[in-house]
Amino acid sequence: MSFGDYRHLLISVGLTLLMVGATWIGMHLRLRLPVHHRDRDTAQVLNAIFTMLVTFTAIVLGLLITAKKSEFETTGHSVQLFASRLIELDRLFRQRGPVAQPAHGMLRDYLQLSIDSAHHRPPTPRENPRSGFGGIAEGALFDKIERDVRAWPSPDATALRLQTDSLDLMRSLTDLRWQMIENTNGVADAPFFAVLVLWLVMMFVVFSLSATRNALVFATVFGAAVTIGASLFLIFELQTPFDGLITISPRPIADALAYVER
Repeated sequence: MSFGDYRHLLISVGLTLLMVGATWIGMHLRLRLPVHHRDRDTAQVLNAIFTMLVTFTAIVLGLLITAKKSEFETTGHSVQLFASRLIELDRLFRQRGPVAQPAHGMLRDYLQLSIDSAHHRPPTPRENPRSGFGGIAEGALFDKIERDVRAWPSPDATALRLQTDSLDLMRSLTDLRWQMIENTNGVADAPFFAVLVLWLVMMFVVFSLSATRNALVFATVFGAAVTIGASLFLIFELQTPFDGLITISPRPIADALAYVER
């Protein structure tokens, strides 16, 4: 794994420390407030604001986790479908015979390159540079396979049917591939997450303005910050299904490669 795979973890740890720091600041501000700002009525107002912020944050985090989990699972199903269609494409190549051998070899290389990309391994000398699952090199190789199929001679109806079926299947694979590529570019909406972080900081500050300084409070605050940080980490990871520490398994592609290499 590369350093970039840990970026979401580092961001989440940073946000956790930010929330803990906000609590520390709030507790120190409380000591400097006039006595009439620490009476019972003020505490009730602060508790009401705290409850409102907690409710909003819980709803937003819950919806985000649900949405990102659904997208992650959808992408996983797309990978399985992509692998099964690649196997079907290889079957068509085998039926076409010797003329399809170059396309068959390139399909094998495409699958190997995709697996290497998923594991972040450097390409072998015969491979081109690429950028992640379904990257530039994979796209160029896939286009080369399609050009080879289009150049097949069609001496009879059977050969023409196999060529047509192969091209139709490759078009569907291209559509599916681009859907997966788009899912690898799951960049968080920066303004939205900035507002969410502001909510979280305000929530911990408001809580600490009415909290007593003792070990139990500090432990509870730290546990809450870690829990929220873990939720944010999960959201960040789920929106990049082919990068990071939580990724979609390349097993379907590996199974397809094993079939092609038989």
